[in-house]
Amino acid sequence: MKKLKRSILHAINRCISLIIPLLGLVPFHSCTTFMDMYGTPTIEFDINGRVENKLGKGIKGIEISEYGRPLDTTNADGTFNFTIIEPLHSSVELLARDIDSTQNGHYEDKTFYITDSKDIVITLEEEKK
Repeated sequence: MKKLKRSILHAINRCISLIIPLLGLVPFHSCTTFMDMYGTPTIEFDINGRVENKLGKGIKGIEISEYGRPLDTTNADGTFNFTIIEPLHSSVELLARDIDSTQNGHYEDKTFYITDSKDIVITLEEEKK
């Protein structure tokens, strides 16, 4: 009787182990690092830009970053440039953040998105006190 119960349980376990993957209930791994996958098509973004205030004057000391990773800081005339590689058909979320304290005034952070290599102009608003 014990052998019969054991064999029935093994048969049930085998059936369940075949059915669960068909239902898609086995995603216990993450695919968040798709850049690591072999053969993932990528695109190289050559970004040139300028950060300016409402009057069109370039702002020095603005950090441009992606996911908290600094890419460049604007120079005296407010220009920046860098190159990043991203998965094909994706947009890139960047953040412009004032890091020079109040040397040029204090500007609000601004998030912006790019989808191709181009020259961009970012206009920042002065932070209200």
